[in-house]
Amino acid sequence: TQAMLREVVAHLGKKVTGLSGVMWLVLMWVLLTLPVRAAVEQTIPGSSKGIQFVIAALIVGAFVFYLYRKMRRSQESVEDQDITLIFTEDGIEKRALHSESKMDWKAYEKYMESDKYYFLYFANRTADVVPKSAFQSPDDAVGFRQLLGRKLSSSAKDPHPVLGRTRRGFYVAFAVVLVLLVVLTRSVGPLFQDPAPVWTLVAELRSIAPAQEAFRERFTLDGKPAYWREDVAGLYTYQHEGKAIGLIDRKQAAADASPVDRTIPQEFRFGYVFRSLHFGQENFSDPDRYAVAYFPANKRVGRLTFIMNQTGTVWSKELGPFPRIERFPNDPVAEGWTRHER
Repeated sequence: TQAMLREVVAHLGKKVTGLSGVMWLVLMWVLLTLPVRAAVEQTIPGSSKGIQFVIAALIVGAFVFYLYRKMRRSQESVEDQDITLIFTEDGIEKRALHSESKMDWKAYEKYMESDKYYFLYFANRTADVVPKSAFQSPDDAVGFRQLLGRKLSSSAKDPHPVLGRTRRGFYVAFAVVLVLLVVLTRSVGPLFQDPAPVWTLVAELRSIAPAQEAFRERFTLDGKPAYWREDVAGLYTYQHEGKAIGLIDRKQAAADASPVDRTIPQEFRFGYVFRSLHFGQENFSDPDRYAVAYFPANKRVGRLTFIMNQTGTVWSKELGPFPRIERFPNDPVAEGWTRHER
């Protein structure tokens, strides 16, 4: 009994390179866009981050599309090959243009018949697929069915192992792409932000001042009025009567570099991060003063670090991304800080 297996190759090829393959191509597109965007930035200096990202995405998209077309052509060339199966009492012989192999019936565990296919199952739940339409005559089809009945047990259940693995591959690829997009959005979002104007950053830092004054007026620490010194996020997360006080915006709290309460996922605000500072020679947190730094998460969003104390005066200095600033300077002018007038 003989069957031409061009349809087998086409069937499996389309399943394997279907949705799962597309998701992996999308994953490749996302991963390659980041380094390509860095190259685009060097090629087109001064252009906005958004334009650079779009150009990089188009370049990578064209490359991925080229790979996809090449993969499809390769698949089509395989589908054009004629593969012949010869079924005998001893086993199955597979013959192609440049190859030949033989499989004993003992290698199979059982078979299942559907409307269009025969599935010959191995012990590991994979299967060889034989389309009914591949038989050249009804007698060949009848002879094959009788041969299967003698050699293998039948299974009424259709677990479709090949298709099941394809679906699982798609779900895994989709989950990886989704998680990667979330991570890129939250962790490297500032890479695609245009630098905010200096006055915007100064205003953002100054908005902490009224929140500190409100905290000092409404709450006490150790029975005394005090500013909040533990961190910046506490001006939002500090609990009073079972509720967060919310004196600053949630996004400001999420931009704290070292929050005491880490229930809020860290998120860059304008690509900048807050940090509560201490003062030199300070053995304990003075409740009557506070200091805050506001600095860039990376060099793409800026290089200036801004600081402010309880006077509300803002100073800036070029320190680069994530500077190791822990204390407020004793003399900002002497240490090279520039004052920003109100």
